[in-house]
Amino acid sequence: MVAIVVAGIWTYRIFVRHRKAYPRLKLSHRSNWWDVDDKHRILRVTLDLKNESEVRVCLTKGHTWIQQMKPWPHEVAEKVKAEQKVVEEGEREIRWPLLEETLFDFEGQQELEPQESDELVMEYVLPKTIEQVIVYTYIENEKKPGRNIGWTLSTVVDFKGGLGTGIAPSENQGQSKRKPQGPKKSGKQ
Repeated sequence: MVAIVVAGIWTYRIFVRHRKAYPRLKLSHRSNWWDVDDKHRILRVTLDLKNESEVRVCLTKGHTWIQQMKPWPHEVAEKVKAEQKVVEEGEREIRWPLLEETLFDFEGQQELEPQESDELVMEYVLPKTIEQVIVYTYIENEKKPGRNIGWTLSTVVDFKGGLGTGIAPSENQGQSKRKPQGPKKSGKQ
């Protein structure tokens, strides 16, 4: 009887209290770009994934967005000039225009074992008139399906700030709700 109680307490402490049964995924972006001609450049985004948990992470779905920051979108600039609220009610960020989107649907065909790393490479053709973008990634947590809970990461890439590499990538290890869908792509601006 004592052994069963001790085993129960041990199981509670390891798997419930310390949440060792849940995955922890660390995301980071790396970006490079190359000018193709006088009107276009290629942006290459590498999404680094690392399973920092003690359980397997099964990748199900997610997305990466490329959103325009500079030149300032007309709608954003007009609201700032008119001293209107730029961030919508209930949100934390400006709805930057969506330039490109990559949807991930792994269909259970990609997984990371504990402490394993992988990368996803995406390439986008952007007009050279774009000076700065936000690269935003969301990966759904398969242990919490249908709740839009997963891992997010956003990184600012400034094409005028260097020769082919973005601003230092940021990292995110936590979980948050899925970012609201931005406006649909209506063509290059």
